[in-house]
Amino acid sequence: MDFSIIRYREMTLGEMLSGALALYREGWRLILSVVIPIYLPIAIVSALFFPEESGPAAEAGVEMAWQRAMALRMLLELVFGVLVTMALAYAVDKRLSGVGVDFREALATALVRWPVMLWTGLMAGLVMGSLSFVGFLAGSAAGGPARFFLLVPGIVWGVYYGVCYTFISFVVALRPQRGWAALSYSATLVKGRWGRVFRVVIALIFFELLLTIMLGALLAPFPGGAATTVAADVLGRVFSAFFTLVLVLFFLNLDQVERRPTLAAWAPPEDD
Repeated sequence: MDFSIIRYREMTLGEMLSGALALYREGWRLILSVVIPIYLPIAIVSALFFPEESGPAAEAGVEMAWQRAMALRMLLELVFGVLVTMALAYAVDKRLSGVGVDFREALATALVRWPVMLWTGLMAGLVMGSLSFVGFLAGSAAGGPARFFLLVPGIVWGVYYGVCYTFISFVVALRPQRGWAALSYSATLVKGRWGRVFRVVIALIFFELLLTIMLGALLAPFPGGAATTVAADVLGRVFSAFFTLVLVLFFLNLDQVERRPTLAAWAPPEDD
């Protein structure tokens, strides 16, 4: 695929999917080398903490144990999974710049920017969850049907800013921005394109869910157990890296298009 179109116009979803597929097929070894060291420990820890399904589902303590295990899993993915996102973003950016990179360099770069990303992500979470928290408190005090109506503005607020901050991990990984500056950078790229970014994100979530269902169906004949769970988890993450590549292309495309007037102002004049 000719990736030069990234610099000249906004890519369609089909072009981004095609470009991500080409990058995945070309760099699958690097993807494996980035994903497995991060997600294999997460999958193992998660499998150790999930309770065995023995007895009725209503068995005392089982439901609470599942909730704790799920919370731990989400925390591990939130804290460590972003390393994969940033490493793949760095590798794609270098590839499109014509510079070779291996997984060690990609992971090392992600580790350097990791503390900044955690701080920036925390700030994004505070912004997205602030009104939801206020609505939750107000709804708890009001009770009844009013609780639902007080929660709705917080949900809308969270979704709106969640889309605005779609690209913060790529901003932190590839641009000298952090904290509020990174949040503003991502929001600037989304400005005027919120609906399109929302549709692309929803489409990718749908495709990833479909992939998860298909993978589950393929692995259904295998015997259950921790080993199968871990293998399925890691395999799913390896395939899901494809959708990260799509978002990286989306970010680089919007970033180039947004900066194009500035870059054109510095271009030398054409000969008559």
